[in-house]
Amino acid sequence: MTKRILFFYLFGVTMYFVGLVESAMLGGQGICGVACLVISAVAAFGFLSYLLVGRINVFNIAGYTTVLAYILPLGWTLLWDPSPLKNDLNSYLLYGFEILLMAFLVLLVGLRNKHDFEISNYISSHSIRRSLPQFVLVGVCLAGFQAVLLSSQMWTYGSLSVTSEQASPIVLLAASITVGVSGLTGVVLGSLSRNIRLVGLPQLAAIAITIGMLALQGIWWLPVGRRFFAAQMVIAIAAFWGARHDFRLSRKLVLSFCSTIGFLIPVALLFGRIFIALRILSWSRGGVGKIDLFELLSQLGQVDPSAVTTYEENAGSRALILESYATARQYFSQPLGGLEMLTQIINSIPSFFFDKQWLLDSLGGVHERLWTNVSGIPFNDYAQTLMLEGFIDFTYLGFLAYVWVLSVVFKLLLKLTSNVAGAPILVLYFYGSIYMLVQVESELSSFIAFFRASIGLVVFGAIVQLCFYVRPLHKAVSPPGLIPPT
Repeated sequence: MTKRILFFYLFGVTMYFVGLVESAMLGGQGICGVACLVISAVAAFGFLSYLLVGRINVFNIAGYTTVLAYILPLGWTLLWDPSPLKNDLNSYLLYGFEILLMAFLVLLVGLRNKHDFEISNYISSHSIRRSLPQFVLVGVCLAGFQAVLLSSQMWTYGSLSVTSEQASPIVLLAASITVGVSGLTGVVLGSLSRNIRLVGLPQLAAIAITIGMLALQGIWWLPVGRRFFAAQMVIAIAAFWGARHDFRLSRKLVLSFCSTIGFLIPVALLFGRIFIALRILSWSRGGVGKIDLFELLSQLGQVDPSAVTTYEENAGSRALILESYATARQYFSQPLGGLEMLTQIINSIPSFFFDKQWLLDSLGGVHERLWTNVSGIPFNDYAQTLMLEGFIDFTYLGFLAYVWVLSVVFKLLLKLTSNVAGAPILVLYFYGSIYMLVQVESELSSFIAFFRASIGLVVFGAIVQLCFYVRPLHKAVSPPGLIPPT
């Protein structure tokens, strides 16, 4: 199927190239706009073909999601409101074509089956039922951690908006270790609901606890942002239906997933407007630092609905993240040769090991500050993506280089997790990795923080394994919950 998807992707790219020629000769942009929508549909189908069956291919998922983030807004703009691009239309179309080619290189490497990892090779519905106490224990520990941070106002509106130097280390840790909880709840609920006749009192208790955990995720991700909340919701739904259908792609699975998404769209829109209202309320308080989430929620009735609608319209006009690539493309005539990657790795090391700030300052800074000091690009809040950072470091091969590094680290940690940490931590890591790849506007340091936190989860999982399996051998000769990869 991957080869078929790549064929249709190339068909869309060819159509886009024809539109590029049309734009240069006749000044039109209609063909490019249609091609963008075709390519986006292909990328969305490709991504869902992985998500629904619990499969990860770092190259393909990164390629599909990056194309969606860059090309779908471009197509929408070209067809419905090309005015933001009217002064430099041909340049933007050319930049879009460059992104399509860089993504093609990544998708081409992802064709090889050795990059595919399926969660069904490690767990099954039967093994989840056998290791249900483990899943409940891990889930309750993480949910309890979340509840403590929420009740103490350490995790609230604006907790992640401050700089990394000002943010609490506990909050940063929580942001990394909880990204897979929604997927965990979906897998447990989907597995237990496959055969209701086998559900007894312990399973009913586990279902009730898991539903409570899932509800908590809505409160947890609400103050972070709309796209974060939406991504968690989609992953939870996909994990539920995937586990319920034993992670086998079928028409029934696709229809069930799409129907659920359609049914919950109003809920997502409601939560989106609530977040916008929270942001508007925060502006009345200066919009800086942390603000009591529950206090803001109690004041939602004070927000003018027309202000929320106006914000939504303005946010839609800012969705064209291709602008950040276009700006960087004009200023970076020479690649940094790995300096961007090096500074982010240094910035991810805890400060108590050495004076990293002095070292970063001597190298020119990190993130946008480094870009400004090296190239003179105006200091701004750019949409940092693996695509953009890779281009700044290694030009057109940079995206492939960055994704290759992530793929290597992902495989190493997946092997460690499956051998040591047990099924619950494996599911957390698996769906956490998918979530990180879905968040296209995540810099390399965010992935480093996630991988580092995953090592901590592996240690926690190993302790859980010892608690359950260092017993008389007749009770558990080998840890259930994991089946060897095929």
